[in-house]
Amino acid sequence: MKDRGFTSFFVILSVALPMALLSGCGHKAPPLKPKHRVPQPAVIEEIAGRVHEVKISFRLPSRYLKGAKIKRDLGYKVERCLVGECKKVAKGKASPGSLVVVRDRGVSQGMLYQYRVEVWGRHKAPPQDETFHYGPPPEPPGEVVATAKEGEVVLTWKTPTPGLGFRIYKAEDGKPFSLINRQPLFETRYSDTNVVNGETYSYKLRSVAKVEGGLLESESSQVVKATPVDTTPPAIPESLSGAVLNGVVHLAWAPNTEPDLAGYRVYRREGRGKKVLLTPTPLTAPVFKDSEVKLRHRYLYYVTAVDKSGNESPAAVFRIRIKKEE
Repeated sequence: MKDRGFTSFFVILSVALPMALLSGCGHKAPPLKPKHRVPQPAVIEEIAGRVHEVKISFRLPSRYLKGAKIKRDLGYKVERCLVGECKKVAKGKASPGSLVVVRDRGVSQGMLYQYRVEVWGRHKAPPQDETFHYGPPPEPPGEVVATAKEGEVVLTWKTPTPGLGFRIYKAEDGKPFSLINRQPLFETRYSDTNVVNGETYSYKLRSVAKVEGGLLESESSQVVKATPVDTTPPAIPESLSGAVLNGVVHLAWAPNTEPDLAGYRVYRREGRGKKVLLTPTPLTAPVFKDSEVKLRHRYLYYVTAVDKSGNESPAAVFRIRIKKEE
């Protein structure tokens, strides 16, 4: 019996002692950051050097590391580091998923900088670093020409140095410029078909050189303007017919369907005489009456369609002879 009691006491002691040690006083490890509250890192989309400045574009995260959606504004900070010494470039708040553009005007040419982007909500996201060599910007493009066509503006220019890329900035009349092509072009011609006939557009170009960590943009070229124009005439009016009733010539034809149609013009020629315009103001309906005709005379009528740009279609022709009073 004594052996059995001693054994029971030893079992209880071996279980209770570790539990007592675990529950006793002592230093506790700091709690881990809940990953569902840590934002994903920012994404540095581009670093571009320009004359006297570096532009840093980055996108804030929209989700936490665990995938949940971020609903509150995030804080951000951009630092420029050189030989281990960092200086704040910008600090602020913005909505999740937004694109933030920061301009650093405290730079010197020839330096190799490291830019750091930090983002936080309740907790900080992993910082993002990018090295950038800020060298002398290239020369801008020369002899920029904008040629207006129908539904198109064609840009041509000359490169100051072989191997450069180009960026094009566009503005509608009275509005600020915006970048057309994020990826640089490596040709010296561009066709812009995202235009509306009759609207005036302004363009300026910049040369682009690739360097470590990003791009170097030149100053802007001279601004050129162009107004694309409509040069396509409407279709010829169809099914032109006519009759004489009580000494009046009545003409009718099928309506045109062009969305920019301005109306119709009617011309008349008597015998071998000259063709005369009878409708200085275009007709809006596909009918016409001519009461200024003579008995036993022959007439040729020409009907054309015109659009709002002044383009005129070929003529539909109708011949008639006024035989007698109806």
